[in-house]
This record gives sequence, C-alpha cells and structure tokens, in this order.
Amino acid sequence: MIKKIFVCFIFIGSLLFFSCKDGAMAEKLYLKANEFYVQQNFAAATECIDKALKEDSGFYQAQLLKSKICYFSDDYDSAEKLLNKLVKKYPQYSEARIWKIRNCMAQKKYDYCEKLLKEELSFNQTDWRIYYLYSILANKQEQMDKRLAMCRKALEVLEDSEKVYIEMSDLWILLGMRSHAIDALDKAEVISSSPDDIRLLKKYLKEGGDIK
Repeated sequence: MIKKIFVCFIFIGSLLFFSCKDGAMAEKLYLKANEFYVQQNFAAATECIDKALKEDSGFYQAQLLKSKICYFSDDYDSAEKLLNKLVKKYPQYSEARIWKIRNCMAQKKYDYCEKLLKEELSFNQTDWRIYYLYSILANKQEQMDKRLAMCRKALEVLEDSEKVYIEMSDLWILLGMRSHAIDALDKAEVISSSPDDIRLLKKYLKEGGDIK
C-alpha cells in the first residue's frame, strides 16, 4: 500500500513539474532571442533559444530560429539537421521547407535544391519566395531564361497578394474592425509597387476619413 502511495506521489509530482513548463516562459525567451537575432548577437540568441526549448521542447518556431542562426553563421550542416527534423515532424510548416531550400542552395546542392523547389511548386504556387529562390538557383545554373521567368512569376504573385490584402482591409472595415484593416494594409505596403498610395490609405483610415 505504501509503495502504491509513493508511486502515486511520484506520478503527481511529475505532472506538476511538466505543467510548470508551460509555454509562457518559452514564448518570453523566444521573443528575447528574436531581439538578439535582429541585433546579430547570435550567441545570446542561441542561449535564449536553448532555454526556451528546455521549457517547451516542441517549440518549433524556436527550433527554426536556431536553424537560421546556424545558416547565417555558415554552419550549414547543423542548420540542415535542424531543418530536416522540423520538416519531418511538421511537414505543413512552410517556413521550415523554405529555409531548407535556402540552406540546400548555400551548400551548393543544386540538383537536390531544384527537386525541392519543384516539389514545393506542385502544391504551393502562391508564395512569391519560391519563385524568387528558383530564380536565384537559375542564376547559379546560368539559365537566364528560367531566371527571368521565375522573377516575372514572383512579381505576379506579389501583385496578387497586394490586391488580396487591400481586399481584406476593405472587408475588415465593413466588419468594423479598423485595427485589422490597418494590419492588412501594413502587409500590403511591404510588397506594394506603390507603397506611398498604401500609406495614404492607412493615414486616411487612422484619421477616420471613412466615417467623417
């Protein structure tokens, strides 16, 4: 009986221990790591990421950030290991797949890189970054026609994306959600060929021009 009670206490203690390791601290450490990453203080960023992963070993955004640090530190082998694990565990995580392609290109594995790009385009034709990466690969392979075609396709996708963000902004306004509308315009501004027009529209909304 005493043995059963002891085992029960150990089990409960384990649950309490792991429950304390919630995502709040991991998220805080991840945000701090991002700050260091932007400052290119990779050592401090890595330290924060490792602590975040101790709090939440399944924190895939932190794992991706660590792979980016390896990439920008020219440690492509370590980045490859991290990215392969991410893609295998989270096959729907497009950011990991894109960074795997970038890392592959940095390793000069051009044939494998093209294979990954073709696979990506077979089901993901709305992300301009895929076409952009393909244009870079075409340049490295001295295929200028393909490079031009991919750049044009990237521009087409960007233009379509801008229209979608503007359309979403209009929809949010109709629903009375002004902050969401402005957020959509922020994204449109980043990819717009006429960012000044988007800024004017944002200014108009922020000043309540549509409700005067």
